[in-house]
Amino acid sequence: MKKRVFIFLAVLLILLIPAKAFANAPVPDPLSGKITYTNVEPGSWVQVLTAGEDGVRHDAEESYEEAEKSSGSFSYRRSRDDKLIQIEVISPVGDFTLSNSLELVDYGNYEYDGKTNVLKESSGKGSAIIDSLSVILGALLYGIWIIASYVLTIIVEMIVGLFFKMKPYGRIALANLMTNVPMNIILILCDILLGIGSDWLLYGLEIVCVVIEFLYYKKKYTKMKPGTIFIYTLLSNILSFITGILLIYSLLF
Repeated sequence: MKKRVFIFLAVLLILLIPAKAFANAPVPDPLSGKITYTNVEPGSWVQVLTAGEDGVRHDAEESYEEAEKSSGSFSYRRSRDDKLIQIEVISPVGDFTLSNSLELVDYGNYEYDGKTNVLKESSGKGSAIIDSLSVILGALLYGIWIIASYVLTIIVEMIVGLFFKMKPYGRIALANLMTNVPMNIILILCDILLGIGSDWLLYGLEIVCVVIEFLYYKKKYTKMKPGTIFIYTLLSNILSFITGILLIYSLLF
């Protein structure tokens, strides 16, 4: 019986690796966008300037390009506090030109015309469709990440559970459905909506998960000593956390 369980878990782990790799693919960033420029003197530098509520302009992250031709495009990324966007053009002889300012929007794509010195938001069905698909793809990748994390966790914790004889093993899957999935949803929402993504938040949620799982196992495994249940809960969570970190590191680096 144990041999079959090990084979089953090993196959699941092998299938998880490509899913984990896909889950770690770049997710569309609402703070990033595209600048398309036309009628710019070749050799000029096209720079994105952003500003917060205080109106103080500063260079956006990785947001400039030397125009080899009169038209082109490049990507930019702003900070969460930025509210306005503006284009600065530096000619080959060092003259500066500033465009009008626009209010920043998520996934914002903009067009700049060097002839009229006007910056405007990109329009058209094509852009709207691309933005919609980006949002859908982002949600899909987040969903895959949650599922992949859940599957990886129950694989590791079931393997540990074999040594502690945590039968029936389905309870491990149920316990993590109550803890691992909500934890990842909270982490994603905190990062997207609040910009909070600290390690302390992760560690705090992990501790909460350990407590919830311990109380659940203590109620279900009445014949086991509470001390043994606590050791299993703590050990399985530590090992699943370390395994996830190592797997992500190996896939990314």
